[in-house]
Amino acid sequence: MNLKPNAFWSALLEGTIWSLLAVAVCGLVISSQGGFEDWVQEAPHEGLWVSGIATADFGRRWEGGCPGWQRAEAVRHLLGNLLHWWSYCTIAFVFWRLHPPLATVPYSTITLTLVGWFILGCGVSHLLAATTMFWPAYRIEGLWLLTNGVVSAVSTVFVAFSLTRAFEVVYQHRANVLSMKKELADLKKGR
Repeated sequence: MNLKPNAFWSALLEGTIWSLLAVAVCGLVISSQGGFEDWVQEAPHEGLWVSGIATADFGRRWEGGCPGWQRAEAVRHLLGNLLHWWSYCTIAFVFWRLHPPLATVPYSTITLTLVGWFILGCGVSHLLAATTMFWPAYRIEGLWLLTNGVVSAVSTVFVAFSLTRAFEVVYQHRANVLSMKKELADLKKGR
């Protein structure tokens, strides 16, 4: 596999740019949260999956609206979640850009795509956790966690299948090499 010399840095830069863009979008949402009252409903919805999903009727941790939350604790959580978001986002782009699909493994392209989405989805979970520090839309966060959980489960099945197939290919190649070594040794003895 021949990588361009700058592929490493390009993949890191792309992940960083996308993660910063997402943080900027979250910042815009947070700063304008009072500007879309029609969308953010004030009353909680009981037993509904999607209706009222953007309701932010929980206490804000950043402002100490949740018991026990102080600014120092909120800052630690915020910085930790933002670092996780950047890392997951960048790892996903590095993975997608630098990891080649294996021609000998069926569905390896699908597996790589799913694993990348799983990794990125975990990062989005941390980005949402950071966002809820200021805009406590836990219903959106919960819906995302459920959605990413499904993607994670499907990814797990594909990874198990792909790894099983990859090991079968490796063992077959190893057996072929041993067989060729034996044939070569027999030929050398027969001279």
